[in-house]
Amino acid sequence: MLSELMEGDSERPAVLQELAGACLDPWLTVKFFAALVGEGDNEKTVFLTVLRALLGIANNSAVSLDAIAWDKFAMFGMFGYLLTSTLLKLERLKARREGESAPRRQSPM
Repeated sequence: MLSELMEGDSERPAVLQELAGACLDPWLTVKFFAALVGEGDNEKTVFLTVLRALLGIANNSAVSLDAIAWDKFAMFGMFGYLLTSTLLKLERLKARREGESAPRRQSPM
């Protein structure tokens, strides 16, 4: 099934297996960012759902890229977890890369 979803590309399943394996190793000292890019209905969400279920809820966090980019304390929500995942539309990522300004925050006072 994985080979069919990967359109016959033999390298893609190996990359997904490496990603899943890295998430299973709590002692891995290398931190990495992986982006699953593609049109809809190609099982990106299914892969992440299976990976989240495999790791268990106690090993998952969901910190948005916006929070990481604009809140200096947001990354603390990622520590101690094997996987941090977020859904982000490609258009949003492109806007961020092209210099979209930070959202304005209201002062607590």
